[in-house]
Amino acid sequence: MLARMVGNHCDLRPRVRPGARGGRRGCHRPGPRAVHPAPGPGLDDGRRRSPGLRGAGGGRGDGAVDGGGRRVPAQPRGPHLMFHQSVIRVRAGTKTDRGGNVVKDWASASKALIGSLSVQPAVQSEESDPTRTAVVTGWRVLSAPGTAPDIRADDRIEHAGMVCEVEGEVAAWPDPLTGGVHHVEFVIKRATG
Repeated sequence: MLARMVGNHCDLRPRVRPGARGGRRGCHRPGPRAVHPAPGPGLDDGRRRSPGLRGAGGGRGDGAVDGGGRRVPAQPRGPHLMFHQSVIRVRAGTKTDRGGNVVKDWASASKALIGSLSVQPAVQSEESDPTRTAVVTGWRVLSAPGTAPDIRADDRIEHAGMVCEVEGEVAAWPDPLTGGVHHVEFVIKRATG
C-alpha cells in the first residue's frame, strides 16, 4: 500500500514524463483521477486568493474562501502564533489570625486575566488505593517572548473552568541579548479524587 502511495505522489518520488506538446510535466493528472484535487473557487493554490479578486490579501483570513465558497476565519500570524491563550490568576488576600500572624485569605482573593500564553498538556497520572482514585492533571504554561506576567508560586490559576495550583517556582528565562526576561514558564496541576 505504501509503495503505491509513494508511486502516485510527486513530493515523495518525483516522476517527470513528456507532456502533450513534447515538454516535460509533473505527475499530476487533470480530471477526476488527479493526485491532488483542484483548488476551490477563487483560490490559486488552496490557500491564497487569486490575483484580481476582491479582498485579495495574500493569505488565509484576508477575504479568502474555502473550496465550498465559505469565508475562512482569520488566523493569528507572526512569531507569537502559539501564544493566544489566557488564564485567570487568583491571588490570596491576607488577614491576621487570632495569634497575630498574617495568613492567606482565599475568601478575599483578587483575580487578574493574564494573556499572551501557551498552555500545553504536561502531566496526566492516576493513582489508586483501596479508598480512592486520585487523578492528577497538569499543564506547562509559557508566556510570549518579551513578556513576564506577574505569577507567583503561591497563586492559583483558573484554566478551562478548573482551579489549579502553581507547582514549584515560576521560571524566568533570561534574554541573552538584553539581559532582561525573555519569557516565563511554570507548571499548573489539578488533583481530583
